[in-house]
Amino acid sequence: MKISEVTVSQSVRVNLGDYQSTDFFVSMKAELDDGDKPLDVAATLRRRVAHALTNTVGANFKARGKDISPKKIASTYGIERIETRE
Repeated sequence: MKISEVTVSQSVRVNLGDYQSTDFFVSMKAELDDGDKPLDVAATLRRRVAHALTNTVGANFKARGKDISPKKIASTYGIERIETRE
């Protein structure tokens, strides 16, 4: 069986107070070329999705006048954030 594409998605729900919440969703897809390893591509996408989701949640907090670090966002909302240089 040949895998031709990999999709990674993740979402989190953030409580806004006053019985309100909002959901954040990030999904990324990669098409595989011959010789690409699906697990390596998926790992790269997971890192990118986690980074994008953390930044999106952080922008929401900033817009509401709250300061929170990416590390705190990741730990609070269960986002696996792996810092690497690509």
